[in-house]
Formats: sequence, structure tokens, C-alpha cells
Amino acid sequence: MTPSKSVLGALLMLTAIFVKTSPQPTPQEFLKHCLDKKCVCSFDWLNRKKVSCRGKNLTSIPLQFPVKTEILDLSGNQLQNLSAGICDHCTELKKLNLTGNQLQNLSAGIFDHFTELIYLYLHNNQLKDLPEDIFHNNTKLRWLYLHNNQLKDLPEDIFHNNTKLRWLVITDMKMTPRKSVLGALLMLTAIFVKTSPQPTPQEFLKPCPEKKCVCSFDKYKRLKVSCSGQNLTSIPLQLPVKTEILNLTGNQLQNLSAGIFDHFTKLNYLYLQNNQLKNLPQDIFSKNTELLFLYLENNQLKNLPQDIFSKNTWLFELDLSYNQLQNLSAGIFDHCTWLYHLYLQNNQLKDLPQDIFSMNTYLRWLELQNNQLEDLPQDIFSMNTYLRWLDLQNNQLKDLPQDIFSMNTNLEWLYLQNNQLKDLPQDIFSMNTDLDVLDLSYNAIEYLQSCCNHGNTRILSTITKLH
Repeated sequence: MTPSKSVLGALLMLTAIFVKTSPQPTPQEFLKHCLDKKCVCSFDWLNRKKVSCRGKNLTSIPLQFPVKTEILDLSGNQLQNLSAGICDHCTELKKLNLTGNQLQNLSAGIFDHFTELIYLYLHNNQLKDLPEDIFHNNTKLRWLYLHNNQLKDLPEDIFHNNTKLRWLVITDMKMTPRKSVLGALLMLTAIFVKTSPQPTPQEFLKPCPEKKCVCSFDKYKRLKVSCSGQNLTSIPLQLPVKTEILNLTGNQLQNLSAGIFDHFTKLNYLYLQNNQLKNLPQDIFSKNTELLFLYLENNQLKNLPQDIFSKNTWLFELDLSYNQLQNLSAGIFDHCTWLYHLYLQNNQLKDLPQDIFSMNTYLRWLELQNNQLEDLPQDIFSMNTYLRWLDLQNNQLKDLPQDIFSMNTNLEWLYLQNNQLKDLPQDIFSMNTDLDVLDLSYNAIEYLQSCCNHGNTRILSTITKLH
């Protein structure tokens, strides 16, 4: 179409997403307030106010730091305890580094005043436990490093308020995580968890069909069996019972016998992508109750039994993309309450049941592009309040319900291009204040005012294209 004046006017209101503004010169008064001789005050490359007391053999923390401190480095000292009230006036602190000390415990409330904190480094200490509300006020925390401590357990709801947490490193823990801890960890985007299991005897690798599969331990001492790319038409019957990772990618599997995975009760990862699977038995995964990652993409699946995932309650990532699925049963994902990533793109889905995602309350990433969806129920995403990525491009959507995204207040990426949208309801994105990318290109939309001209300049600045 030829853009009307109203469209051009809306486009002129858009601002570039990736803009680096030049901060105003920071007053040198900040440097004057750096009174402790063991610390150095400076500005980093982003002109952020930094105080470094790194490697000064400190046994206690200096009492005075500049009020506007944004980065505080206390790493490589001999701190054993942190007194409550440390730098309470540092309300603009964004990065705190306490790595390489001798910290054995942290008092409740120690970080409460750091409401702007984004990076927290606590690794290489001697921490044995953490208070349940230790990170309660750090709602903007994104990177957290806890590895190389002596942690034996974590409170179940320790990360309950940290909905923006992206990166958690918690390796070499002297424990086997209980389910409640695992549940807390599965809320995160990037997880590096390494427990310290007892040495696994080589007998566990037997039996292993050497000509078809390779049996080994990965760097985390997990028993891994790889039978990928062997042109298998059936799964070998003799495989190690304690297998945790089973890779059957890139074979010629067309059918799976009922019970074929029943003996693998320790299975965490199962790779079945790039085969020729046409259907799956109802109870095929019923004994794999510890399954976390299941990959079934690029097969020829046309439908799935309703209860096929009913026993996989700890499933974290499920990939069903690039199949021939035409519909999904209501309740098929109901028992996967810890589901975090769900890939359904490149199928033939024409509609979705209203409550299909209602039990997946921790869902963060949902791919529905390249299907044949014509409409969506109004409440289909209402329970997915943690959702950050939603891809609906290349469908046949003609309109969207008024409140379809109203509960998705954490949504950051929304892709709606290549549909048949002509208009958008008023204030449809009014609750999505965290949006970074909104793509409405290749629709038939002429006017943005109806959805975005109500003072929500944040939404206007996120629209990447409009044709």
C-alpha cells in the first residue's frame, strides 16, 4: 500500500532501539568522596562510577563509599562476614563483586538496599547456605555467580522475586539437587549447574553396542549414549540402564515400540530429532519421570496422544517443531508445569484450545510461527505471566482480542509479521511496557493510533517495521 499521512506520522515517532547516548560529564566530586586509601575511585568505559578495593587483604569493609557508586569491587580479599547495613546508601549500585573471599554465610537483608543491582558475584567463597529472602529485593538481578562454594541446598523460593534473572552459575555443588531446588533453577534462562557426584564405575557403561553407539561420561560425569547418524531403523535393546543423555538424532526411525524407554528412569536428555517418526505410543515416556529436555523436531508427526507427557512433570524444554501437527489436544501440556521453552513452529496448526498453556505458568519462550493459525482465544496466554518471547509470524491471523497480551507484562519480544492483521484493538499493548521488539511488518495495518497513540511512546519505539 501507499503509506498515508497518519502512517508516516506514526513512523516518524519511532525511535531507534539500539541507540547509545553519550552521558553527560560526571562531576569530579565523586572522586573526592573516595576517602579510603585502599580503594580506588574511577569511571569505567561506560562512565559508570566505580570503586575498586580488589586484592587489598581487607578483613572488613570500609565504612564510607561515595553515595553514587554504581560498581563496587571487593574481590580477592579476606572477608569472612558481611555486616548488615553495608553501603546502605549505595542505592544506585548495579554491580557487586565479592568473589575470592572467605565468606561463610550471609545475613538476611544484606542486599536489601541494592534494588538496582544487576550483577552479583559470590563465587569462590565458603558459603554453606543462603537465607531464603537473600535476593528478595534484587528484582532487577540478571547475572548471579555462586559456583565454587560449599552449598548443600538452596531454599525452594530463593529466586521467586528474581523474574529478570538470566544467568545463574552454580557449579561444583556438594549435593544432588532435590526437586524443589531443581524447580527453582528451572525458572532461569541460562543455567550452568554441576553437582559433584561420586565417581561412576566404568561398569555403568555396559552394555554398549560399540558398532552403533558411543557410551561415555560427559564433563559433568553424566552417562551419555550417542547413537546419532547411524541410519538406525530401530533402537538397540542393549543400552546402559543408568543412561542420562540419549542421542538418537539423524537416524531412520519411523516407529518406536511401546516400552522402549521404560528402563531409562534416570534419563534427563532425549534427542529424537531428524528421524522419520510418524506417531508415538501413548505411554512412550511414562517411565522417564526425570526427563528435562525432549527434542522431537523435524519428524513426520501428525498428532500426539493427549497424555503423552503426563508423567514428565519436570520437563523444561520441549521441541515439536517441523512436524505435521494439525491440532493439539486440550490438556496435552497440563502436567508439564515447569515447562520453560516450547517450540511448535513449522507445523500445520489451525487453532489452539483456549487453556492449552494455562498450566505452563513458568513458560518464558513460545514459538508458534509458520503455522496456519487464523485466530487466538482471548485468554490463551493469560497464565503465562513470565513469557518473554512470543513468535506468531507467518500465520493467518486476521485480528487479535483486546486483552490477549494484557497479562504478559514481562514480554520483551513479540513477532506478528506476515499475518493478515488490518487493525489492532485500542491499548492492546498498554501492559507490555518491557517490549524491546515488536514486529508488525507485512500486515495490512494502516493506522497505529488505535493501539499505540495513548502516551505509550515505549511501544512506538519498539516497532521495528510497518508495511
